[in-house]
Amino acid sequence: MDFDTPKREQPSINLSALIDIAFILVIFVVLAANFHRIRNIDVNLPRASAEKSADPKALVVSVPPRGDLSVAGKKVAPDKLAAALRALRGQYKSVLIVADKSASVQRAIRVLSEAQAAGFKAASIATQK
Repeated sequence: MDFDTPKREQPSINLSALIDIAFILVIFVVLAANFHRIRNIDVNLPRASAEKSADPKALVVSVPPRGDLSVAGKKVAPDKLAAALRALRGQYKSVLIVADKSASVQRAIRVLSEAQAAGFKAASIATQK
């Protein structure tokens, strides 16, 4: 009796899925390492020693910690800032932001954004020596 044993096929492993997973893991490790480094950066707020004085002809916008802003010496509500800046655009070429040190950065950034939208090409932030 002659039994013919069937030949087994050699198993094959599809590596494309394994390579995809390994690539995703490498990306995750690289990004996690970068975020860890950024989180450990010490931030020291800068002190300014102004070498040049501010433009005396600039439009002065005072930013208190809370409440209304002061544009050219007049109180302006934060929601009316854009209209006030557009109205004064023809008289001034630049904006000087005088922000209280306890005012939020967001308030000063909003003034910068509104000044840019109103058409001012230059803006400065006043500091103490």
